[in-house]
Amino acid sequence: MTGMAKLTSKQKKEIGWRIKEIRELDLEMTQTQFAEKLGTTQATISRIEKGRALPSLEVLLKTAMISRKSTDWILNRNVKGSD
Repeated sequence: MTGMAKLTSKQKKEIGWRIKEIRELDLEMTQTQFAEKLGTTQATISRIEKGRALPSLEVLLKTAMISRKSTDWILNRNVKGSD
């Protein structure tokens, strides 16, 4: 995930919003349930969703896998031929 440290605050918040959308709308899970599924803590999920922290590679990949969303979508990267 080269370049993740260079993200703006707005970009970090967008990633957090997308992860929250997956958790609430797609998976219908609480932060605690989602954290347990991903092998992390509720506090970590809260920080990610608020844009205060970025997901680790492990959390990003597990989120993509269980939600069937692409990592590019979660990271809000515009990839030719994708939404």
